[in-house]
Amino acid sequence: MMLARRFFTITLMLLVAGCSGLGGEPRIVATIPPSTPEFPTDAPDVALGAAIFAERCTQCHGAGGQGDGVRIGSGEGQIPQAPRSFTDPATTAEQTPLDWYTTITNGRIENLMPPWRDALSDSERWAVALYTYTLHYESGAIERGAALAEAAGITATLSQSEVVQLTDAELVGQFDNGLDDNQRNDVAAYLRSLYLTNMDALGQAVSTPSTSATDVPAAVEPAQTLEVEAAVGTATGQISNETAGGNVPADLTVTLNVLDAEFNNAPRETVSQADGNYTFENVPVQADFSYIVTVRYAGRVFGSDLIQGDAATDGGLNLPVTIYELTDDAGSIRIAGMVSQITVVEDTLQVAQVVSFQNVSDRAYSTNVAVDEDRYGSVRLTVPSGAQVVSVTSDDSRYALASDGLAVIDTAPVLPNSEHLVQVVYRLPYTGQAQIEQVVEYAVSGPMRLLVTPSSLQVSSEQFEALDAQTLNGIVYQSYGVSVPLVVGDTVRYSLTGGTVSSTPAGVISANQLIPSALIGLGVVAVLVAGFLYWRGRQTPVPAQAEPADNQLLIDGLIREIAELDAAYSSGQLSEATYRKRRERLKSRLSELMDSD
Repeated sequence: MMLARRFFTITLMLLVAGCSGLGGEPRIVATIPPSTPEFPTDAPDVALGAAIFAERCTQCHGAGGQGDGVRIGSGEGQIPQAPRSFTDPATTAEQTPLDWYTTITNGRIENLMPPWRDALSDSERWAVALYTYTLHYESGAIERGAALAEAAGITATLSQSEVVQLTDAELVGQFDNGLDDNQRNDVAAYLRSLYLTNMDALGQAVSTPSTSATDVPAAVEPAQTLEVEAAVGTATGQISNETAGGNVPADLTVTLNVLDAEFNNAPRETVSQADGNYTFENVPVQADFSYIVTVRYAGRVFGSDLIQGDAATDGGLNLPVTIYELTDDAGSIRIAGMVSQITVVEDTLQVAQVVSFQNVSDRAYSTNVAVDEDRYGSVRLTVPSGAQVVSVTSDDSRYALASDGLAVIDTAPVLPNSEHLVQVVYRLPYTGQAQIEQVVEYAVSGPMRLLVTPSSLQVSSEQFEALDAQTLNGIVYQSYGVSVPLVVGDTVRYSLTGGTVSSTPAGVISANQLIPSALIGLGVVAVLVAGFLYWRGRQTPVPAQAEPADNQLLIDGLIREIAELDAAYSSGQLSEATYRKRRERLKSRLSELMDSD
C-alpha cells in the first residue's frame, strides 16, 4: 500500500485507540497475513452435503440444483436473477472445489446469497461444496471413468488439499492419455470420487428436509438451529443540498454499495426522485455487511455515512446524502492544526506532517484546476525547498505532486465546517544542521507543533517555543509549539542542529512512532468524524468490484464508523462485550482492506 495512505490510516486508527480508552491494546494496524483456507483433512461426505443442501439451499437453487427454487422469480419478495444450474458442466468448468467452498463461505452478495461461514462448520461447507460441484456428473460416469483409468494406468496420487485446487480438466490434464472429451469427463468424475465418501448420494437432494435420524446425518443437526437466511429489505434516503440557495436536481444517479465482511462490493444504481428521495428494493441486510450510498453532483462524488447492517430497523436502511455547491475561494479555508514529526535517519531528516484543514463556508471547496483528466485540486501543502516527497506516487488516487515537486495537491473536496486531514511524508538532506522554511498558503487558526527525536536534535526558532516532551509508544519526542499567529503567505521557520543516527531503517517511519497523541493534545480529535469519503473528484461511478484506487473511500468510512462506535460506548449506549466485538471486527476489516492495496 502506498506510504501516504498507510500513514494517514495508521495515524487515524491510533488516534481512535487513544480516544477510546483502549490505548493499551495491541497495535491495531499490524499487517494481517492472508487467510489460509481450511482444506479438508478427510474425504468430504456427499451424503452430508446432500442433506444440508436439501435443508438450506433448495429455496433458491431448487431440489435438483438447477437454479429453479421457489424464491426465484419476478414476483414481490423474489430474487430476479436465477443461479446457474449445478447440472450444467459449464458452471464448474473454470472453477475448482476450493472456489466453490470459498463462495459458500463468503456468500455471493450480488445474487443475495448469504455467507455460511458462521452457520456451517468447515467440514459441512466442504461437504456441500463437493456435493454441488459434482452434480453435473452424468449417470454411470464414475463407473465408466474407473474402467478407462484402469486401462490407461491412471491412479490417484494427489492429496486432499491438492485435488480441491484443480478443475476437472486440470485433474485429468496431469495424465497424457489420448482420451476424448467425454472420456476425460468420466475419468474426472472417477478421480474426484476417490477423494469423497458416500458418492451414491450424488443427485439425491430432496425438496423438503428429512427429519429421520437415519436419513439426516447427526453432524448437520447443530447447524439446523441457526438462522442463516439473509434478510431482504430496502435502502432509502434523501439527498439534500446544504448550500444556501442550492437545490437537488431530479434524476441524480445514486449508487448503493453493499459490502460483505471481506469488503467485496456489489453496487447497484437507481435515480433520485424529484424531491431528492431514492429507494433500493430487495437489499440483502446482514449485521456483518456495510452500506454506503454515493451521489455524483457537480463533477464530484458525495456520500452517506457508512453503516452496519445491524443499524437496520424493520429490514430498512436509512442512508441520507448531503451535497454542496462548489467554491474555489481559498479564503474559506483555515489550517486548524498542523503537526510535524521529525526523525534523523542517517544523513536524512524524515518528516511526517499532518495538517487539519477547515472550511468555514457552506460550499465544498474544490478548485477548477485539473490534476489530470478526471480529478481537480483542492487544498495544497507546500513542502520546504530541497525536500523530496516520498508519500505521493504516480498511481495515488487522492494526492498529486506539483510539477516542481514542492507541493502536495489534495483532490478531496473540503466539506463545510469539517476538519479535513492532509498528510505528507518527505525527506531532507541533513549533515548535522538544517534551516527549514515552509510557506503556509492558508490562514492558520489553530496550533502548530513540532515533534523531534532523538533528544540530541535541537530546534531553534523565533516562532516555536519548547513545550513538555511527549512519549509515544516508548519513544520520547521533544515538543515545540508556535506562539505567534500566522496569515496567508507567512513562512514557518526553524533551525535543526545535532542529532544522532536513528535506529529506524532508512526510508521507513515506524507505525509505532506516528503522532496521534500530538493531535489529541492539539484538541483536533474532531478530525475523526470528518474528512469522510468526499476525496473522490472522479467522474466515474464506483466499479462492481472495488479496485485499489477506490479503497480510500471505504477506509475513510470504516475509520469514521470506529470513531462513532467509540463515542456510543463512551456514552453508555453499548455493552462492553458488544463494543469490543464490533470494534475488533471493524479493525480487522480495515487492516485487511489496507493490506489488499
